[in-house]
Parts: sequence; C-alpha cells; structure tokens
Amino acid sequence: MRRYWGRILIVGGVVLCLMLASAAEAGIIEVFFQGQNVRHTLFSLSQQEVEYVQLNKVAEMFQLTLDIDPIDGRVVLRYGQHSLSFFPGQNTVIANRRTYFLDIPPRHIEGVIMVPLQFLTAIVPLIYDQEIVWDPANSRLVVGIQDLEIFDLYPIPYGEYTRIVVEMNRVVSYKIREKLPSLLIFEFPQSTFQLPENPLQIHSPAVQHVKVIDSFGSTQIILRLGDEFLRYTHQLLEDPVRLVIDVYNARETLVEAQTPDDIVEETLPTDTEPMTPTLPKRSPLLRTV
Repeated sequence: MRRYWGRILIVGGVVLCLMLASAAEAGIIEVFFQGQNVRHTLFSLSQQEVEYVQLNKVAEMFQLTLDIDPIDGRVVLRYGQHSLSFFPGQNTVIANRRTYFLDIPPRHIEGVIMVPLQFLTAIVPLIYDQEIVWDPANSRLVVGIQDLEIFDLYPIPYGEYTRIVVEMNRVVSYKIREKLPSLLIFEFPQSTFQLPENPLQIHSPAVQHVKVIDSFGSTQIILRLGDEFLRYTHQLLEDPVRLVIDVYNARETLVEAQTPDDIVEETLPTDTEPMTPTLPKRSPLLRTV
C-alpha cells in the first residue's frame, strides 16, 4: 500500500513540475483598443526568446477572416478589401500585392499556427484600419493610437526625379493605393496637420501637386502625378521621422542625342590613285551607346 501511494506521489510531482514548466513559458498580453476603450487578453507562448500568439485568436480579436488551404497550407487573412498571405515556416508575407519580410517566421507549434509579435505590429496593420503598437514595458498591444501629427511637407527637385518629404512626429505604418498613372495615395492613421501650403504645388515632370486630407478616419497624402511619371520609391526614415517619396520621370531613360558639334569633318586627299576609304574621325565628345 505504501508503495502504491509512493508511486502516486511521484507521478503527481512529475505532472506538477511539467505544469509549472509550461506555465513559465506562457505569458499574458493585454490588447487595448484605444478608440473603443476596450481591453482584451491574449495568451502568448515563449520559445527560444521569441514570443508567439495563436493566429486564430488574433483573427478573432481583430475580426479578420482566416482561411487555410488544405492542400498546400497557405494562410490567407482578409479585412474588408485588403488581404495578406503566407506559408508557415517562411519569412515572406504577401500583402496588397507587395512582399514583406519577418525576422521570425510564423510556425506550427503542436499543430497550431503561431505568429511572432512582429506579425501583429508590422504585418496586420497593412490590411487593418488602425495602427498596432507594442508596449514592452507593460506587455501590452495598443490599437488605434490617434496622436500622429504631420507638421511639414516640402519638395526637393532633382533632374531625374522629384523628392517629396513628409515630416511627422513618430514612426507609423501606412498603406499605399495606386491609381496609376494619375494618382498615388499614402494612407496614414488619423492625424493632425496644419500645413502652410495645402495643396503643395510642384509642377515638375513627375508630380503636379501634393495634398493632405482627412478621409473616413484616416489621413491621406495624395500625389497628383505628372505626364512624364515613370516610377516611384518610398521609405520611412527616423531621426528625424519623415516619409521620403521619390517620383521619377521618363527623362531618366533618355540618352543624350548627338549634335552637329560632336562631329568633325575631314578633308579627303585628291590623289587619283586607288586608296582605302577613310572613315571620319570621331570627336572625343561623341558618346557611344
């Protein structure tokens, strides 16, 4: 009898240790929706110093539609007209027809798709209508921060492109809507702005003007493109925080044409003897393409 109860105590101790070990790896994240003043709880799992959360819980909390392809395992998240997709175990995410990269990929953990916190702060806002910021000091995700301020907007003209600089008070995520070849729309969370010139008239070959407007709970920076628009690039920089948009015009593809001054005439000899035809010499200024 003593042996029986001894075995029970040993098994119970082992189970208790396993439960404590599992609890040590688990965590609780508060999700605060600032606009609604609502708080939710999201459970996390820490593995190799990376904190993961369950994707299905994220989809439920943020009202995202979650679909998983039963054949290839491709995961698709949708919110309104926007969508993103990825494969567990891979760092790449396709959102709104653009490719983004995660430092840590989503994973299958015990049969459940888990995503790192970076997925919530950097990827979900690409399709969601509000910003999501991680507050590590309080282990909290804050949704819908409204204190963004745009305080300057100016152009810097170059020969092959026009640079548009938008200065703001902090780094935020943004979306891009392309209506090429006439419009580019950069969409930010709701912000305040008092710009001295709005719209900003530019009249370059690539950009006609830039306008900042409020639109249904967001702030849009609208670029009216010029007739010679070719392509664009964009990046959000820090110190100071600014969005830099480079809009290129078609002139960057042109090669300078030859002019009559580039060609030097040569007087041929009048000797009647047969001779090999002499080609005119080229000036050092003549450019070969």
